[in-house]
Amino acid sequence: MEIRWNGQNSFTIKEGKVKVVLDPNENTQKDLVTDDVVITTGSEKIKGFKGKVYDWPGEYETKGVLVYSIPTEYGANEKRVLSFELEGIRICNLGQLKKPITNDQIGELGNVDILIVPLTLKTKDIVEMVEEIDPKMVILSMIGEPETTLVADVLKEVGQEGLAEEDRIVVKTKSDLDSDNIVYKLLSLS
Repeated sequence: MEIRWNGQNSFTIKEGKVKVVLDPNENTQKDLVTDDVVITTGSEKIKGFKGKVYDWPGEYETKGVLVYSIPTEYGANEKRVLSFELEGIRICNLGQLKKPITNDQIGELGNVDILIVPLTLKTKDIVEMVEEIDPKMVILSMIGEPETTLVADVLKEVGQEGLAEEDRIVVKTKSDLDSDNIVYKLLSLS
């Protein structure tokens, strides 16, 4: 499995012939193909894409990807947390949170292996949610311009100061994620 950051809250995750694109943005929309699994955490529309966009809450499966989309805000600006499984690895994208998710919502996520956390909350809230969810790996997602101060604050709080950015993360098997401690990762733009 290969994970790349496309900017904002957009990620591309490839496993074999399956490509999952989370929250496509202007950097990725032009490269989307009909076979891609495109999932959004908000109500934004994808311009010019002819394939299916999974942009509603609920549980569904497509191309071997089992998706759980949990609403966190309702109405015209609906926001969702995504949890999906790809080759036995559960990935969760907390989306574009404005406040921490509830314990009930955390329970709905299942056992998360890789957690994508947006830097849209206070450091304390981010750290507490990560501890509650207890993933094997955390990828910090910078929404908008890089929030270097918030990144530094979160990494300092979890004892991961000086973490270098990577251009991609490769996970060959679920056992690659076995660790006694949560591993934090930062991605640079692909």
